[in-house]
Amino acid sequence: PIENSLVSRAIEQSQVKVEGFHFDTRKRLVEFDDVANQQREIIYTTRRKVLESDNLKDEILEKLGKHAGVISQSGVEAIDFEEITAGFLEVVPFDSESTKQFKKELQKRDNSQAIEEFIEAVFTDMYKNRESQVGANTMRQIEKYAYLGSIDHHWIDHIDAIDDLRNAIGLRAYGQRDPLVEFKGEAYEMFESLLARIDEEVARRIFRIGVNI
Repeated sequence: PIENSLVSRAIEQSQVKVEGFHFDTRKRLVEFDDVANQQREIIYTTRRKVLESDNLKDEILEKLGKHAGVISQSGVEAIDFEEITAGFLEVVPFDSESTKQFKKELQKRDNSQAIEEFIEAVFTDMYKNRESQVGANTMRQIEKYAYLGSIDHHWIDHIDAIDDLRNAIGLRAYGQRDPLVEFKGEAYEMFESLLARIDEEVARRIFRIGVNI
C-alpha cells in the first residue's frame, strides 16, 4: 500500500478531476439527447393522434389550404403562372384538358391572394369529389395512410440528419462557439423544416393514393 500522504493526495485529486471530466461528458451527452428526445416525443404524439383519430378531414383540408399559400407564391411580386401550375399538378394529377382549363382560370387572377383562394377552393372541391367517389369510410383510411406515410418517410431522414449534425457539431468549438447552443438552434430549424415537409407530403399524397373500389 502507498502510505505517502503527498502521493495519496495527488491520486485523490487526479481521481476527482477524472470523475468530474466524465460527469461533464455524460451531462453533455444527456443535454444533446434531450433535444432529440423532445422532437421524438412530438412526432410520436402526432403519430398516435393520427392512429387513434376517426376523422382527419378538417386537419387535411387545413394542410391543403396552407400548401395553397406556398404554391401561390405569396409575397412574390412577379407571378409565374407556369411554376404555380407545376406546383398545383404535384398535388392534383390533372389530365391535359383539365390543366388547360385550370391555367385559363388561374390567369384571371392578378395577385397572390386571389390565386391562393382559387387554388384552395379547387383543392377543397377535388377533396369533396374524391370523398363522394370512394365513400366517407374509405376516405378516412386514405387520410390516415397519407398522414402516417408522410411522417414515417420524413422522420427517418430527419433522424439521420440529426445524427450527422451531432457528430459534426463539436468542430464549432474551434470557432469559439458552444456546440450545444449551436446544436439546439440548428436542430430546431431542421425540425421546423421537417414539419413543413410532412405537411407538403400529405398534400401530395392525398389525391394520389390508389383505391380499388
